[in-house]
Amino acid sequence: MVRKILFFTVFVGLPSFGQDAAEMIHKFNLIQELVPNCTTVGVIWDPKSNPALEAVFGEVSSATGLRVVKTPLENIRDLSGLIRQMTQYNISFIYLHEDRLVSSKNVIKFVVKSTLDKKIPVFCQSEDVMTAGGYGELVNVGGSWKIRVNGNVKDQYDIAVPEGNDKFQVAFN
Repeated sequence: MVRKILFFTVFVGLPSFGQDAAEMIHKFNLIQELVPNCTTVGVIWDPKSNPALEAVFGEVSSATGLRVVKTPLENIRDLSGLIRQMTQYNISFIYLHEDRLVSSKNVIKFVVKSTLDKKIPVFCQSEDVMTAGGYGELVNVGGSWKIRVNGNVKDQYDIAVPEGNDKFQVAFN
């Protein structure tokens, strides 16, 4: 009886890499439908909020065929330098992981402003991505992921939004 309880405790205490990886793979596959020639994604996340996330990037890369440029953001003051470093890798799109630091409206605005001249679209699960000028918000509707494309900025990018596909909805603020 003691062995079973000990095993159960250890098992429950392990991080759930599979769930994080599966969700990120699904999101990136959806973005790849919208940006079909993408090869490299820059992911910005707060390692303090989600330290286990870094372990899933290899699995995500293998499953999607994307090169994942990991960009941990621990202090907002480092953001400018991190974006400069990340964009040297010919990023196809940027994914801001949803956490308290990275998906804040000010961070989204800064990332969008810093990458607009390179026409790098910014995606995030936060609804603030739309008002901050990002390209698309990832929305889970009834267990299915969709992208709300920001109609106010979509023409600033070289991305054709497929018509008649319910996975992509153009929305205006």
